[in-house]
Amino acid sequence: MKFDVSLVSRMSDEIEESGKRIREIVNSPEELKTEVQRLESNIHSLKELTEADNGAGANANAMQTYPDQNQS
Repeated sequence: MKFDVSLVSRMSDEIEESGKRIREIVNSPEELKTEVQRLESNIHSLKELTEADNGAGANANAMQTYPDQNQS
């Protein structure tokens, strides 16, 4: 996944809104469960962005230490 600043902004807005709903509206375990699921989904999206960023160039430090058998 390509790093997307607008996605980060949108996810942070949604996380903030979930926090407000938890503070002001949630009155039952089911409502809390719904908000926690929303938070987990948003955090998962953010984690995917960081993992994609870490994966970019992950093989850059890999060095071939033996001759390629296909080279002549």
